[in-house]
Amino acid sequence: AAEKGAGRVNNDDSNDDVNSEDAGPPLSKKEMKMAAKKAEKEEQKQAKKDIKRRAKKLGVTVEELEQMENNGDGGADVDEFGIPAAAVNGVNGDAAAPAAAEPAKKGKLTAEERIRKERPPPRIRVMESSQPDYTALRLENIAITFRDQPVLKSATWGVQTGDRIGLVGANGAGKTTQLRILAGELEPTAGDVVKSSKDLRVAMLRQEFIDEIDLTRTLREEFMAVFTEEADIMNSLREAEEELAQMSGSADDADRMQEVLDRMNKLQNKADAKNVNALDSRVSKIMDLMGFEPEEGDYEVSAFSGGWKMRIGLGKVLLQDPNILLLDEPTNHLDLESVEWLEAFLRNQNLPMVIVSHDREFLDQVCTKIVDAEGGICTEYNG
Repeated sequence: AAEKGAGRVNNDDSNDDVNSEDAGPPLSKKEMKMAAKKAEKEEQKQAKKDIKRRAKKLGVTVEELEQMENNGDGGADVDEFGIPAAAVNGVNGDAAAPAAAEPAKKGKLTAEERIRKERPPPRIRVMESSQPDYTALRLENIAITFRDQPVLKSATWGVQTGDRIGLVGANGAGKTTQLRILAGELEPTAGDVVKSSKDLRVAMLRQEFIDEIDLTRTLREEFMAVFTEEADIMNSLREAEEELAQMSGSADDADRMQEVLDRMNKLQNKADAKNVNALDSRVSKIMDLMGFEPEEGDYEVSAFSGGWKMRIGLGKVLLQDPNILLLDEPTNHLDLESVEWLEAFLRNQNLPMVIVSHDREFLDQVCTKIVDAEGGICTEYNG
């Protein structure tokens, strides 16, 4: 048991600092090669951090920033983050919508204006099926622009019951953009999003899932944090109970007491509808599904290694009880053991899913179909 637990603990705090005053003998060729590799890895790690900071400052995704740079914005004047000044001025600051295009020359339409003029406005359509337990979500002729550049021109594909779809393509091809459209976070410029039910629940594990985890909470607290609405109901119910307990029961309190009782009754009905009494049981089940031991519920999240933090992020998404699961680069920064666990776990889930990943071997092991995004369109084939 001790050995099993040891693999979960974050061992990233080892001290590799070398005292420069005690350099020792000259490095061998092998040591120099290893040192060069280490330096290269550090540079790559820092570059990834820099682009995330730049994207966050702009209010766009990393993929959208790469698309912007690929379109030639990299040569413009830049700020202290290396972000083109024109790019900063051209973004409307709303992370849930495409960045605003630069004003077009008089008499010339922007790419977005051309699309909106030539095509009907975007729609969300519901096409319910007579098949029980059937789930489907589809993009039809989706187009979207970013800084007056078409990212998607006519993307058409879908995911349904039984599908595990791998979404592939070069950086800037619009993969994460399509996930955000599927999740309802982003409205396309044109095209239809077709759902099998108006109540379809779609949940996404983001690349930056670690930013959504509170390292100071215990594991159980972190999972319980998913239920924000339920927590608000229970807190309001406790406050009402405390307010009622402080009343004397005199005639002067009668009207106020009745008001509190009515409020408590409404809150209790909401709590019953949300099945709040089952939350502890749901968290225990997800901990078991993710491979955690019951006693680890009291461990701080910071005590777990990167692979186990990924399981925490995935568990939080599954606690949302989605009909369709979206995963954006889920294998990033995972060791081989964690990748193999994720492969087996996803294959065993009876849940339609879309996975964006550059790891083709991982997709080959998991996916039933592949959707290739290139040149603003998507091609679908069996995996």
